[in-house]
Amino acid sequence: MRLQIVALAFLVPWITHAGTPAPASDDQISFAADTTDGHDAEGFVILRGNVQIRRADVTLTAPEVRVTFDRRLTAPVPKVDHVSASVRVSGRTGSAVGDFAIYDVQRSLVAMIGHVTLVQASGTVSGARLVWDVDSGRATLNGDPRQGESGRVVGHYVAPQQ
Repeated sequence: MRLQIVALAFLVPWITHAGTPAPASDDQISFAADTTDGHDAEGFVILRGNVQIRRADVTLTAPEVRVTFDRRLTAPVPKVDHVSASVRVSGRTGSAVGDFAIYDVQRSLVAMIGHVTLVQASGTVSGARLVWDVDSGRATLNGDPRQGESGRVVGHYVAPQQ
């Protein structure tokens, strides 16, 4: 049995039984996981096992995710951080996979490190560190200079047909 937590913009959560998170609008975030471990006083929840997080057209999947809430805001906004190994983020501008990630929901930014690959319509690039605006598609990818020549960013682009 899987649990689904849906957090509205004002973060009034409720728990339902579901296999995948419900489609979410820009002001709604849906979470689905095998188990949850809430730490309300500290302002975070840990989702474990087949985690899926949705916001609008962005979907994040990973084995384990920690979601923190900025309680200083009138309507606290979650920040998906401390995502465990094998994270995948997909949106309308492409998809990315890597070892670890942080998804800043408010700014629609994904920061990823470790064996990162970004696939967009124009091509595929791989490197060590990625910062990706999932709304605009703009991405910055860096290699790992500690790995010498093998630590470079590599890419494959397909030229548009004339």
